[in-house]
Amino acid sequence: MDGDGESRQSRQHGGGPSCAWCAARPGVWVHRLDTDLSRHQVYGKGHVWAQEIALCGRCEEHLAAGDDEALVARHDRTWQRTAQDVDEGIRAPLAALRRADLGDPVHRSRWLPPGAADLIAQGFAPAEELTGSPTVPQAWPAAHRRSLPETRPGRPADPYVLLRSPWPGTPVRDVLNLLWRWLESQPYPDGDPTPWERARIRTFLSTPAPPGPPAA
Repeated sequence: MDGDGESRQSRQHGGGPSCAWCAARPGVWVHRLDTDLSRHQVYGKGHVWAQEIALCGRCEEHLAAGDDEALVARHDRTWQRTAQDVDEGIRAPLAALRRADLGDPVHRSRWLPPGAADLIAQGFAPAEELTGSPTVPQAWPAAHRRSLPETRPGRPADPYVLLRSPWPGTPVRDVLNLLWRWLESQPYPDGDPTPWERARIRTFLSTPAPPGPPAA
């Protein structure tokens, strides 16, 4: 159990797309972000928030109240929380989120294009709430990707894309985390039609990195 009595399983498998901050409950309050302002670094590596994220009701309350300590306590992290981990991996993303937030969050029920709620109930998640990269949705397996007409005012005419985990039992966010190293080193498509096979990803991740240059 975590600090507020929610099990690790519920944090990973809540109904619908999970909260982008705590992963404990479904995200229901959609925030639009300025992706340029959302850029930040974690231990020297660049990160960027997605263009839209969804927060659960509790995280939304803490964000609106300016209660950063409550948000730090709720943040979903599997690494050991040293003081430096908290500063690098939790406070830095939180500062970027606050900086990039365009305000006026919208409840998911009023934000989704027609048909999206049904797909979410089937296990799909909006791509725009998962990643700011256009490459990942384009490379996602077709059987686990759906596109709907964009109907929201002021939005580009690009299709509204939803993604589902291609690996049963593995949440879509975990799939993204696992694949980032693969996609960064072998961007798809690049003549390789099968980057989504679990065994190949495991082999890639288990391959030791080449040795660095000898010390001077």
